[in-house]
Amino acid sequence: MLIKIISLITFIAIWVGLTGVHDEVQLIIFMFAAPFLTFIFAWKLKLLPDKNVFKLSAIFYTIWLLKEIFMSSIAVVRITCRKNLRIQPILEPIKSIQNTDIGLVTYANSITLTPGTVTLSIEGNNLLVHALDLQFMNDLQEGEMDRRVKQIIK
Repeated sequence: MLIKIISLITFIAIWVGLTGVHDEVQLIIFMFAAPFLTFIFAWKLKLLPDKNVFKLSAIFYTIWLLKEIFMSSIAVVRITCRKNLRIQPILEPIKSIQNTDIGLVTYANSITLTPGTVTLSIEGNNLLVHALDLQFMNDLQEGEMDRRVKQIIK
């Protein structure tokens, strides 16, 4: 039962995070109805976890990822505001240490969420990544994000 409550609260938090809080009655109804219907469909389709899979380390990873998104956003703004737009875009495969599909998808999505980098494809444990500048690719090749994803997906 606790898993279902946590899942419903998570759906509501995602909805509010994406749409914001509103003071109109219709939007308040949608704020609860849409996540609740999503929860019902996920529950009926057996998409919700059976046991507690929520980890404290995932919260720390999310906070770290938000910091990385913020820092990368600043780096992209600095690049775009230069008088001479000297960028070195690069397309390169990145070898991942993930051994599960969910780990690979989480890693690939984390790369794409970070401004300046996009995961284009996944083949085996190799991710084809496009980076706006060489420094972004160097940061990825250090493997810190890959290691952090590995820690939360065990």
